Amino acid sequence: MGALQDVTDWRRTEGEIQAHLVVDEVLENWDALDQGAELLLSRLAQSMDFDAGVLWIPQELELIPQGFWSSATLEASVLESTTKPLRLPAGDQVPARVWENLEPAVW
Repeated sequence: MGALQDVTDWRRTEGEIQAHLVVDEVLENWDALDQGAELLLSRLAQSMDFDAGVLWIPQELELIPQGFWSSATLEASVLESTTKPLRLPAGDQVPARVWENLEPAVW
C-alpha cells in the first residue's frame, strides 16, 4: 500500500512564484537593456529549468529579438545568429502569440 500524489500543479505554481521574484529583483537593479535582458533571461530560465531564452521587443508591428541567453548545454552563438535576423509579425509564431494574448507560452 502507498500513496501517490501528482505534484505537477505544485511545481508549476512554485515556478511561477520564483519567476515573479526573479523579475522583481532584476528590474530593481536594471541598468541597460543588453545587460538587464541577459540577466533577466538567465535568472528566469534557471528558475524554470529552461536551456535558453530570447527577449522580444515590439517595434511598430513586429517583434525584434533584443536579448539572448543560453545555458552551457547550448551554443549561445548559434541561438543568437539564427534568431537575431528574425522579424515576427502578428501570427502563429510563439513570441507573436504571447505578445498578442499577453499570456506566457513555452515552446
